[in-house]
Amino acid sequence: MLIDEGSVLLTPRCALRYPRMTDAGTILGAVTDPLFPTELPIAQLTTLEQIEAAIERRHRRWRAAAAYSWCVERRGTRDFIGMVGLHHEAPAGVWSLGYWIHPAEWRRGYATEISREVLRVAFDELGAEQVVAGAALWNAPSLAVLEKLGFLFESENPSGYEIQKRPIRTREYQLSEERWRSLAGRSST
Repeated sequence: MLIDEGSVLLTPRCALRYPRMTDAGTILGAVTDPLFPTELPIAQLTTLEQIEAAIERRHRRWRAAAAYSWCVERRGTRDFIGMVGLHHEAPAGVWSLGYWIHPAEWRRGYATEISREVLRVAFDELGAEQVVAGAALWNAPSLAVLEKLGFLFESENPSGYEIQKRPIRTREYQLSEERWRSLAGRSST
């Protein structure tokens, strides 16, 4: 299923929308903020051109139905909150969740709120059987969000991703459709 680029996902406080090239400056400002963790992959993009290229990659993956990324804004004011996305993993039926929040918006519950909506999309609209996610060991807030969402710990990965050719140890999690429906009080019909 191809999700419409013009559709907007709504949560109680946020609007999630297709990323635009005009977002590049705002995204760059967020990921180069002095408080933004330098050991996140998105923080390796330090120029407007690199951010624009990343947005174009997201557009191509969206059109191929291989991944969906949304810019997150506060409803009403349209203040930028961060980004959230899903990308298709092998085997079929498995999607991966990722998100990041602007440092000015930390500790307000946005990561949990937007991830819940994206999980709904994964299971209800994309037919996911499982969603996986991981976070670096140093990233205690993201680890807590995954556990709050009902993800179950699977393993530690000594090289979950790399920053400047240095492996970053991550904790890997999974959430099955059955568990998500049970926790959300939803039926599969």
